[in-house]
Amino acid sequence: IAAAINQLPIKNLIFDGEIVVLDKQNRSNFQLLQNSIKANKSSHFIYYMFDLLYYDKYDLTSLPLNERKKILEKILPGTEG
Repeated sequence: IAAAINQLPIKNLIFDGEIVVLDKQNRSNFQLLQNSIKANKSSHFIYYMFDLLYYDKYDLTSLPLNERKKILEKILPGTEG
């Protein structure tokens, strides 16, 4: 996850999101996440980004959420709100 974020062209970003591990039904499973971390197991971790709080040199927290999501979509190609 960190390696993928480091490939973004802008280095000063603060995202809000959640790291998850999915179960066999593709549902987020907190117990699987905890077990993977505890066992230092190489599970397939997914980071769901749902907000952008800081961009380059701008604090975006005063903007409405839908505007921050639009900026986030532009930063992360191939995504949608």
